[in-house]
This record gives sequence, C-alpha cells and structure tokens, in this order.
Amino acid sequence: MLHYRSVSLFAVFYILLGGCATYEVGSYFPPTGSEVILKEELTTRGARVFVQNGRVLARRDVTVGNPNCKFILRRPRGETGDFVIRPDTFVVTRTFREIQRGTVNADMITFMDISADSQPEVSQLACQRWGIPRMDGFVTIDEMKATLSPIVELNVGIE
Repeated sequence: MLHYRSVSLFAVFYILLGGCATYEVGSYFPPTGSEVILKEELTTRGARVFVQNGRVLARRDVTVGNPNCKFILRRPRGETGDFVIRPDTFVVTRTFREIQRGTVNADMITFMDISADSQPEVSQLACQRWGIPRMDGFVTIDEMKATLSPIVELNVGIE
C-alpha cells in the first residue's frame, strides 16, 4: 500500500512541476497588456529603428547572432524625411513568433503589436536573433530587457 502512495505523490509532484514549466512559454512571449516604455526620442529616416545593447544602431551595425529589437513604423510608401518616435508608453495588443529561414540559419522573431493613441504610426516592436533554431532559440524576455535598456523598459508584469 505504501508503494501506491509513493507513486501517487510522485504523480502529483510531476504534475505540479509540469505546471511550473509553463513559465517557459511566458519567458519568450510578453503577454497582451505588457508595456513598452520608451524613455527617449528615437529618430529614423526609414520605417525601422534598431536597438541593441541599449544603443540605437543602423541595420548594418547590428551584430548578427546577438539579440536585437526594432520598432516598426507604418509610413506611407515613398515618404522621406526624419520621423521621430517620442517617449511614450505603448501597450502590447498581440504577440506572435515567426521563423524566417535562410540556407542554414534562421531569423527567429518575436513580434509585439504595440499601440499608443498619440503615435499610431508606431505599430510593432520585434525582437530577434539570427541563429540555429534548435540551438539558439527565440529571444527571451530577459534578453529583450537587456538589449533595450536603458532606452526602453519592457514591463511584462510577471517579475
């Protein structure tokens, strides 16, 4: 009889441990309602602003293989001139992931649709890593926070 009780306790422990593992999904997926808090102005001539290691970079200066994030804007095609994203709090309205495959490596991207009433042109924040999907994986929330800080604060509410 004691043997069955041990097996039952093991089963309960296994189920509880499995429940803890669901945080893994959350560690890659900022949930809806998370906040992207931009602390300083960002200026671009294009439709994207790249941030890596707390610095705004041109696309050509982003270190491939290391996590980086980019703000994606909705700008009319052919529009030229500087565009300024002002400090603001953007709310995450949807999150999804995508793998864009290359010959050997892939770009593993977590897209966050973001919204701020005062800046409707700012539509997404995408955080990505170029690497081997089974080895490198998607950028984690901790990596997103590290690469965006101190320019951007990512508040996911699951600290």
